[in-house]
Amino acid sequence: MPTLPLSRMPLRGLARWALALSLVAVACRDLPEATSPSRPQADLVAPPPCGTVTSNTNLSGDCTGPLVVGASGITVNLGGHAVTCGPVPNPFDFSVGIEIFDQTNDHVTNGEVKNCDRGIRVENGGSHELSNLNVHNHGFSGIDVERSSNNDIRNTISSFNTQYGVLVSGSSNNKLNQLQIEQNRFGILLGLGADNNVVTASSVLGTGSGIGIIIGASNNTVDLSTEVSQFDVGIEIAFSTGNTIRATNSSQNGDGIVLFQNVTNTTIQSSDASNNDGPGIRLLSGATSNLIRSNKAFGNGSFDLEDDNAACDANRWKSNQFGTANQGCIH
Repeated sequence: MPTLPLSRMPLRGLARWALALSLVAVACRDLPEATSPSRPQADLVAPPPCGTVTSNTNLSGDCTGPLVVGASGITVNLGGHAVTCGPVPNPFDFSVGIEIFDQTNDHVTNGEVKNCDRGIRVENGGSHELSNLNVHNHGFSGIDVERSSNNDIRNTISSFNTQYGVLVSGSSNNKLNQLQIEQNRFGILLGLGADNNVVTASSVLGTGSGIGIIIGASNNTVDLSTEVSQFDVGIEIAFSTGNTIRATNSSQNGDGIVLFQNVTNTTIQSSDASNNDGPGIRLLSGATSNLIRSNKAFGNGSFDLEDDNAACDANRWKSNQFGTANQGCIH
């Protein structure tokens, strides 16, 4: 993996990116437990085990995970009920609320998944639908998609998870549509091998730190009025090519949109990167052959638009509206 030049990039940016990738690589390590608030006595009794389902299923009540989807082509309707991993708000290590492994064409809908290490884990197989779900308060990630492609995740909330709202790795052609990602350290990670995925019409709201959307793979698209705010960095792209950020708002962050070293052939278009504490849109040294077109950036704490490459290198800045820029090659 390329090494980012420390002379050109804030140490905090490098540290955040390294932390984000290391969390994926060491996902099985122990995570610190949060202090347990007091709970009503009724909530201290664990519901019955969910077990494995192999045919169309409607839950009749809450159950304790894992709920294992053990066949392809079935629908699991949670019926407004909850899958949980324990009777207290401290997630058990390595616990998973809903597991879909090595299956295809399953649909999980209409309910709540809470208080596990990982809320929903999809691995291998693919072409699943996850819809109308509230996934929250998990020790590592809300929704985890690994080596599974052509999945449709929509109309779903993933919130108050310790690390990731949605984590996608080694998976392609997934659609993340109309998601509400809130109060996670990292909102959405499209990690290594997560190519050709699409994030549309979603809201990603942070806690004032962390990163909203991290893209570490190629040919991904963030589009259709997706909004990212309240992070150290709104959208961060690294070690990849051919990504598109279009019709997206990244405001009220530390930095709005940042392209790291070795990011090429990426397009940022028709987006708003205003009112951030740092730069609105920044291309670090070594990010070249990118197109930054028809964007708006005003009221940022440093430059509205910034290119750290001499004379903008092969980057093209066209028809942008902005107040300040660090080079005359930015238009």
